[in-house]
Amino acid sequence: MARTKQVTKGISLAEVSRSARKAEKRAAKAARKLAKADKKSKRRWHPGTVAKREIRRYGPGGPDADKLLIPRAPLERLIREIASEQSMHNEAMRFAPKAIDEIHGTLEEYVAKMFVSTNEACKHRGRQTIHVKDWRRACRIAATHPDNTGGGHGDGDIALFAKAALSYRRAQKKAKKAAAAAAATADAAAQPADAEMDGVTLAPGVVYE
Repeated sequence: MARTKQVTKGISLAEVSRSARKAEKRAAKAARKLAKADKKSKRRWHPGTVAKREIRRYGPGGPDADKLLIPRAPLERLIREIASEQSMHNEAMRFAPKAIDEIHGTLEEYVAKMFVSTNEACKHRGRQTIHVKDWRRACRIAATHPDNTGGGHGDGDIALFAKAALSYRRAQKKAKKAAAAAAATADAAAQPADAEMDGVTLAPGVVYE
């Protein structure tokens, strides 16, 4: 039997580089999988779920109903800054801790009432989404009717707010009518009076050539 020489098949440089790239891709994919497994996925709740949970937590009868939500330190700095700006001698005013607590609680109560009024204004318009114009309308009504600012969450408060909004709208209409009447009076006074010329009566505002 004749001897045969075994020839080893050579591997080209392109095949080596291709296999190296595949190995790098596999390693990168495995690293991404490990990183994704280590990172906790953020759960996305349905719209309104978190809001209802916070209402149950911070609302009347909730476990944190008496807890103030605005941080104390930034609010205290803001109060001291405003007080120093409004002082006559531009001096830093000193506040007792109880005074800061009272201002803190009163401020949160006012903001909560204004948000209630804003929500009632939104309901009065037949919408469910609060807009900026609802907040502005609530602020205007609170300025003209201080006793109607805020309140509870019942139908009586909505009716009271609707009454205040109606009175405010009527006042706006009266102001527009008064402005229109004043403008008409000014225009009539600016026009020349009736005059007779060559047997022809000139009407106000009519130009005869």
